[in-house]
Amino acid sequence: MVISEPAIICLTASTERIKGWLRALSGRPAPAAPETAVAGLPLQPVVADAAVVSPLPTTAVAEQVPLTATERRARAAAFRGMMLARQRRFEPAEAAFEEAARRDPHLDLTAIPTFWQLERGAHEAAIHAYDAAGRQRDAQELTARMRNVFRPRLVAERPTRRVVAARE
Repeated sequence: MVISEPAIICLTASTERIKGWLRALSGRPAPAAPETAVAGLPLQPVVADAAVVSPLPTTAVAEQVPLTATERRARAAAFRGMMLARQRRFEPAEAAFEEAARRDPHLDLTAIPTFWQLERGAHEAAIHAYDAAGRQRDAQELTARMRNVFRPRLVAERPTRRVVAARE
């Protein structure tokens, strides 16, 4: 298998982004940018803001306050739920979202940057998880937002073409 240079750069960037998310979940600071080169191209030093790197931005991350063990576990459960939802395993994702919602009552699942790119089944799993965790207000709010985002829209009717028979 041959991997092109742009593919290697993309894979490296994706790996670093995931490492940044994991660092943000664990509350560890980001290491200094490497001075190495990938496929002959020098890497640009990246200054990572904790609020941008974190898949679950909160005021605790923005203020650099260390997270409690419960908050870290809640973020890990939410991240696990996102991964399961991407794999279309909605029942285990719902269980992970429920665990996250129970552990941290201030955790907002919709604040995860890629939450709205998930399938509708993942959003339904988050609603059911909020309900099961006793957070009915959050479940109702998410239901209302989904009705707004995924509301039926009118589709313009295609103009019909008139077929003219050829004369001989």
